[in-house]
Amino acid sequence: MSDIRFTNTGNLTGVAIGDNARVIAGQIIANVRQSAEQSVNADLVEAVKKALDAIAGAKIPESDQVEAAQTVEKIQKEAEKTEADATRPGRLTRWLASLASICKPAADAITAAKAVTIALGS
Repeated sequence: MSDIRFTNTGNLTGVAIGDNARVIAGQIIANVRQSAEQSVNADLVEAVKKALDAIAGAKIPESDQVEAAQTVEKIQKEAEKTEADATRPGRLTRWLASLASICKPAADAITAAKAVTIALGS
């Protein structure tokens, strides 16, 4: 028997239990999109949607789509933070490089958001 459960508490977490259980990339992308739409930053929401569209349309393995979508979500959440954090640019740079190695169009889309540019210190 397979059981797939999702708990969204800020960061997306998926749990797959069972012999043939797996999280489908489309489900992850839809959940990240839904979470992004709750943001008040319209520019960032649009960038996240473009990044997710690029991931969904990319000819990459499903596991890479899942990783890329989860990375987009991490970048969005980090870019929305307003408290000072000297380590934020380094984290974002690392996540953007990881995203670019999987799906460069997605990395380009999310980098275009003003909130991400500001969080990078650019």
